[in-house]
Amino acid sequence: MKKTMMRMLMLATAAMAASGADRLYFATDFEFSVRGKTLPAGSYAVEKVRAESAGVRVINLKTGLSAMTVLSVASQAKPGTRPVIEFACEGSDCKVAGVSHLSEGLVHRTPTKPGMRWVVMDLRSAPVKAE
Repeated sequence: MKKTMMRMLMLATAAMAASGADRLYFATDFEFSVRGKTLPAGSYAVEKVRAESAGVRVINLKTGLSAMTVLSVASQAKPGTRPVIEFACEGSDCKVAGVSHLSEGLVHRTPTKPGMRWVVMDLRSAPVKAE
């Protein structure tokens, strides 16, 4: 039974890696927060925590620091929409507020306050260097 479970886990991991769309990349020139955890400016990967959830993990490619959040509102992405990460900013405080196109073509967002400034960045299929 233990061998079967390990094989299933290895197959699931390989399938996620092969899809390529479960991990996308971006770079920022500003610090931002994910569920209250502040991450510095830099190059990042964003990936789904589990295929069936709206949870995402943001990982700093230089330091390995990461943070997870669940973006609660899911809606279907419009055809032709590019994959993006969205930040809701109030003054200089920015937080991850939305991620689109992590394999299933959905847009995941977290509720925000009215009047916040939005910063939208393209997600790439390969790592992006911070400037």
